[in-house]
Amino acid sequence: MNMKTKMMIAAVAATLASTSAQAAVTYSQSALGSTPAAGTTITFDTATPEGFSVKGGVIQSGDNEFGKTVTGSSNYLTTNLASGTGSASIFSKVGFNTISFDWGTIDTYNTFGLLDAAGNAFYTMTGQQIVPHDSVNGSRISLTSDQSIYGLRLFSNSPAFEVDNVTFSATAVPEPGTWGMMVIGFGAMGLAMRRRSSPKSRSVLA
Repeated sequence: MNMKTKMMIAAVAATLASTSAQAAVTYSQSALGSTPAAGTTITFDTATPEGFSVKGGVIQSGDNEFGKTVTGSSNYLTTNLASGTGSASIFSKVGFNTISFDWGTIDTYNTFGLLDAAGNAFYTMTGQQIVPHDSVNGSRISLTSDQSIYGLRLFSNSPAFEVDNVTFSATAVPEPGTWGMMVIGFGAMGLAMRRRSSPKSRSVLA
């Protein structure tokens, strides 16, 4: 590999590194209980689907000081415990680019984060950012990201943060870094094929 090719690969890698650091996330709202997009939905009424896990929080039904029913009589996930402060997380073994969920009473002190494959939040949002907040009716929130979503983390420092019907949909395209490795790989293959197909120069003796 010559110096020019090495410099080109380094430039592409640097560009992709800076791109992957900033995830673009868009969100929308619809009526609470709206039909989710096609995908895998965790309802908390049955066993958690294969490939997903729920950690922390409490799955319950009915209303109490730790939560209120989100969409009717079904079970829901609430973050809060007896202390009044709590968190809950939902993880997936594979990445998706869209997640949606029914959010019960949207309180300003509620916070959620979208998680990467390592379980780190790459995007967070609070109830204060949702309009209207402090709403008894709640909303169905849908978020789409150009970075793969592997999970959802919920946190509240006061009772309560309730969600239901969490849907992961549209399996994500490869991350920018993965695309970069693919581009570099295809580029290397192209260079190798070009070298093989180039005619060899031969010396002709007079």
